[in-house]
Amino acid sequence: MMLIGIELMLNAANLNLVVFSRADAALSGQVFALFVIVVAAAEAAVGLAIVLKVYQLLGQTNPDQLNQLKD
Repeated sequence: MMLIGIELMLNAANLNLVVFSRADAALSGQVFALFVIVVAAAEAAVGLAIVLKVYQLLGQTNPDQLNQLKD
C-alpha cells in the first residue's frame, strides 16, 4: 500500500507536467514526465525486490510485524 501511494503521487505530478507542457507548447514538461515514469518503474522494481527478499528471509511481508529490521 505504501508503494501504491507513492505511485499515485508520481502519476499526479506527471499529469500536471504534461498538461502544463501542452499549454506552453514546449516539450520540456513531457520529457520530464517521461523521466519520472522511468524513475517510478525503477522504484517499483526495487520495491518488489525488497519485498521478495524480506519474504524469503522472514516468511512474511506484513510491515507491522517486521520488527527484526529495526536493529
